[in-house]
Amino acid sequence: MTIDEVLANTGAGTALPNSSDIAADETMLSFFGRVNYTLMDKYLMTFTVRADGSSKFADGNRWGVFPSGAVAWRISDEAFMDNTKEWLQNLKLRVSFGAAGNNRISSGLTSTVYSMSSNTSKAPFFDEERASMLEKGSTLYNPDLKWETTLTRNVGLDFGFINGRVSGTLDFYWNTTKDLLMKATIPSGSGYSYQYQNFGETSNKGIEVAINYAIIDNDDLKLNFNFNIGYNTNKIEELNTDNPYQTSSFSGSTITYGQGDFRVAEGGKLGEVWGYKSNGFYTVSNGTTGDLVMDAKGSWTLVDGLKDNSSTLIGGGAYPGSPKFECDENGDPIFQKIGNTVAPVTGGFGIDLQWKGFDFNAFFNYSLGGDILNGTKLAASFYSDSRKGYNIESIVSGETDKPGITRITIVLLADELMISQIAAQCRKLLPVKAVKILDE
Repeated sequence: MTIDEVLANTGAGTALPNSSDIAADETMLSFFGRVNYTLMDKYLMTFTVRADGSSKFADGNRWGVFPSGAVAWRISDEAFMDNTKEWLQNLKLRVSFGAAGNNRISSGLTSTVYSMSSNTSKAPFFDEERASMLEKGSTLYNPDLKWETTLTRNVGLDFGFINGRVSGTLDFYWNTTKDLLMKATIPSGSGYSYQYQNFGETSNKGIEVAINYAIIDNDDLKLNFNFNIGYNTNKIEELNTDNPYQTSSFSGSTITYGQGDFRVAEGGKLGEVWGYKSNGFYTVSNGTTGDLVMDAKGSWTLVDGLKDNSSTLIGGGAYPGSPKFECDENGDPIFQKIGNTVAPVTGGFGIDLQWKGFDFNAFFNYSLGGDILNGTKLAASFYSDSRKGYNIESIVSGETDKPGITRITIVLLADELMISQIAAQCRKLLPVKAVKILDE
């Protein structure tokens, strides 16, 4: 037989195992009901009940019922507001309360699931042939999982001036989320690493203002300007966890070791960045100022009475140009809060222009006060051993007209790696969300 005929004889070969997945069911059924009531066109009431059923939860927890209600009062229609009709055309007070559910987890977490063993698994052999084997995953099932619930409370005010050319809303809100669906680390003695559980509670409080101004409003040309701004503060009300610190593994690298760079703990806030605050650099002592002196053996040592163990974070000893960090009374660097990635102030503004069949829209988002943990700078601002090529940031190399850091060393085998204040940068963001031009 020719080689082509040999290769065509598939019956002479050994069949390779096929790999396939049987996905868990993921279905959802919802019912929704609403009742509206209006009295004298001034007093408005709305009551809503929503029931959601999800296959992601086990029997007994599949259904969640989420009621809500709202009342409103058209103050501008009252008789005592007649004197304001010329400049105030709309004034409405709103109060609402409601609940909403969240089931955003993977399917199959309420029962044990298995997968076929991979080629690297230690599968059994029979008659010198490798047999198939089932493997369990790393997540322990939890049949008690239930809906995560968010309670919303809102008080708002709608207003309109100058025949509706200026309109807007003012809202105060307070939201709490309980029974959070979270992936928890469990003892290894269980045979698993993780389990999804319902625990913890968070809250958000804030204020939002939105304004729209019809600058030009005629048949051929319309120009509107809109603006909104909101302030929000969050808090972790309840959270039971053995280790509040988490490692983000940003920049595609596990650049953080030890305690981690984010702290999630009861009483704290989401987005808290923890690390070490910069406190300048080691300098040579001139007898009056400075940190280091050279001993008889030619080694740098701290001046008498100075307690500063900053060098323990970056490896090796203290040298001129090495960074220092805020230390406690014993000279040990203080691991503390250095920023928060959640911006407290967010908003946007835009314009809408219509002219003879053409539409032009532009909208911009902004955020103020949020910190950015610059993982790129951390991953590029050091050298290890002789690999000085890692020093590609000007703040380290000092190749610009500004003085740079002359020495940052990361010991990869150290138990802890600094996350210093140098990497937490406050950034004001103004991205363009959308710009559109339409020809009707």
